[in-house]
Amino acid sequence: MDPAARAGTSGAEWIARPPHEKLRRKERPPLPSDDPFYQPPPGFQHALPGTVLRSRDVELAFLGLIPQRPPPPSCCTGPPT
Repeated sequence: MDPAARAGTSGAEWIARPPHEKLRRKERPPLPSDDPFYQPPPGFQHALPGTVLRSRDVELAFLGLIPQRPPPPSCCTGPPT
């Protein structure tokens, strides 16, 4: 049997963008052991090393309570002083 058929996907599916999850505000994140984000997607074995398999938005917060604003990109702040 073809390994791609066993995996339920072909290598061609890895050309597209990886699945992305939007930020869910005011929801406590699940433990990694209960979070499907950490489970490899079908056919992951066809991806090249270093391929992004999944992505999701995150919100930075001090102690998980106080939202933080990230600094502007270094390209926009001018020359270093």
